[in-house]
Amino acid sequence: DRSKRVAQLGEVWAQAQIEGNRDLMEMVARKAAAEGVDISSVLRSANRRIRDMNENMFGRNFDEGQLAQWDGVLGE
Repeated sequence: DRSKRVAQLGEVWAQAQIEGNRDLMEMVARKAAAEGVDISSVLRSANRRIRDMNENMFGRNFDEGQLAQWDGVLGE
């Protein structure tokens, strides 16, 4: 399944990017090209993963308006 493969390659790319491993990122790009997987989809998947790692659970699941309602209760 193509979307599953994009997610797998995106996960590897994200980890490689975090670690600064350019060799692994190049290998993922070559693998995607060889398999006919759109590299821009892989990069979007990787960027989403990195963004999600950097946001806390509340930031991922609620918009700013919803968070503002709970600021006092959450102590943030």
